[in-house]
Amino acid sequence: FFINLTADEARKIAELTDDSAENDFRRSVSCVGSTVCQIGMQDSNGLLKDIFRHLEEKGVDTRKLPRLHISGCPHSCGTHQIKS
Repeated sequence: FFINLTADEARKIAELTDDSAENDFRRSVSCVGSTVCQIGMQDSNGLLKDIFRHLEEKGVDTRKLPRLHISGCPHSCGTHQIKS
């Protein structure tokens, strides 16, 4: 949440958070993982970045891949149990 923003600040935030993902796979979700979360058991955010990087290096067409939901612990902040 952002409060008390000027119009210019709101525009900058809107630009920074623009959904520029090209497909469902690029809209994949991950919790913040163990690098930030005290109860996190895995670096789930790092895993998602590694998956993106690996597939890009291999030249895989991700347009037909499903959206991923990755959680770093049983609390499921990445909502993996209800993925779309």
